[in-house]
Amino acid sequence: MIVTFVPVNVFAGGGDEFTVTISMEGLTLGQGMYVEPVTYTLDEINALVADDYGEYTEDNLTAAIVTVAMFKDKDIEWSQTGDISSFYLSAVKDIDKGTVNIPSIITENDGPDNDSHDGNDDEYLGEFDYNWMSGWMITVDSLMIPVGAGQYNVESGAVIRWQFTVNGYGADLGFDTGWGSPSYFTAANKDDLYSEYAKANAAGLFASNASAKADALAVMEKLTATQTEVDAAKDALVALSAQSSADYNAILNEAMTQLAATVTAPAFGTSAGEWCVLDLARGGFYEKGNTYFSDYYDRIVQIVNTKAASVNKNGALLSLRTAFFGAGNRTCFSAEKPSRSNSPSDCSLYCPIKPCYFYSKTKKHPQVVPFHFVRTT
Repeated sequence: MIVTFVPVNVFAGGGDEFTVTISMEGLTLGQGMYVEPVTYTLDEINALVADDYGEYTEDNLTAAIVTVAMFKDKDIEWSQTGDISSFYLSAVKDIDKGTVNIPSIITENDGPDNDSHDGNDDEYLGEFDYNWMSGWMITVDSLMIPVGAGQYNVESGAVIRWQFTVNGYGADLGFDTGWGSPSYFTAANKDDLYSEYAKANAAGLFASNASAKADALAVMEKLTATQTEVDAAKDALVALSAQSSADYNAILNEAMTQLAATVTAPAFGTSAGEWCVLDLARGGFYEKGNTYFSDYYDRIVQIVNTKAASVNKNGALLSLRTAFFGAGNRTCFSAEKPSRSNSPSDCSLYCPIKPCYFYSKTKKHPQVVPFHFVRTT
């Protein structure tokens, strides 16, 4: 028996899907990433926040809502002032790593050092910890946003970074906010690097490439990383993703080649290789209109006509068995025969969308859609 389940969507495109990448970091304390960059779709965000805040659309999704979704996803407690529209992040629980390694560029600009800081006396990391000018600041697409997170709408592809400032109200992050000192350095734009990191991590690429993860994190967690360093790290992750995609595609193509060589004349029924038709069609192994698909379609039409005529039960294909009605459905709905109608109401002379004649039997089969083929002419 030939049964095939080929993963034809290993690297499925999601170009039209609304996504936002978000992270949380304590580079000014030398504590690195608290939440590594992670990318969420709009659907994933709504699934996390809908019970408390309702559902959001592409038009009204704010940085605050994405932040709350991240906290809920990572099971992180936080403290805020204001409601979701006037959201101000005060503190975050249990992320302070307990030791500090404050970068020298902060100390050189009259900031605290490793031995002379105010410390943190509770389990929350937030405003006034380690220094009187400390707290959480947010950038979206490398912009220190001019309004609160609850008022700032984000677009698809946005990169949100929550960063802990120790001194200068963001000057120590490489930004001149106008609230404190001029920026201590020019912050590199890490957005593309963070996006690529989230993508690679979600795809599981670091499981077998620990050094690639370490190399990327080393740049991401370097407060004063140059743009050249950031771009090089991003390019390395792009290359890693491209190589992994090529590896998966090679495996997929090898599997489909074997299927095509093994099942040269697929017909009705699992043991006759009908699943191979779907695998090869969805995997793009053959062009639309290829005789592999059209010949299969003709075989289905023949068996539909033969079975229906022999049973003579108002179009039902089989008098006793109802588990094999799906083949005709799949032929109608798939792109195997684009030169013919793919309408579910046109599969040779039979219609798979009429009420099932043997519904009392069909409904007992957990994998059968209650359709059968009713003669339409």
